[in-house]
Amino acid sequence: MRWGGFFLLVTLAAALVAVAGHYVIGHQQRARQQQLDALLLVVTEQKTQLQQAQRAGTEYEALRARWQRRESARQDVAAWRQRLLTLADALPASLWLTTLRFHDDRLELTGNAYEPQALRLFEENLRGLAPFTRVTPGETRREAEGYWRFSLSLQKEPADATSH
Repeated sequence: MRWGGFFLLVTLAAALVAVAGHYVIGHQQRARQQQLDALLLVVTEQKTQLQQAQRAGTEYEALRARWQRRESARQDVAAWRQRLLTLADALPASLWLTTLRFHDDRLELTGNAYEPQALRLFEENLRGLAPFTRVTPGETRREAEGYWRFSLSLQKEPADATSH
């Protein structure tokens, strides 16, 4: 019986070790699963933050592009304001404009003058209207009312043609 008791004891010890090992392995697996769940939660939060940051970056770029367009438009308006003030200063007292049109990098003017000398003076004054340095006279004719009707165009310099 000695050997039978010994084998029984060894079998019970082996079963106890197996049960304890199974419990320890199960406990370790649960601990690892909890760690993995915590890591998954952290990764999910970081992914959400990254997506929010990407959306914020996209919104920022859109706002920046919109601001740049507005700033460019503001600069264009400021440049045209100065050009129009210079144009107004170039008008002799006996001359007035009836049409002012800009297209294809060309500023077209039509107007009337009481005296032909006023038209010549106006053309001279226009040569200083940057960036329009090439003045091309158009039709000039005397109207029945006694004033002179004229047209002329100003062409932008090629270097300035891309900016308004």
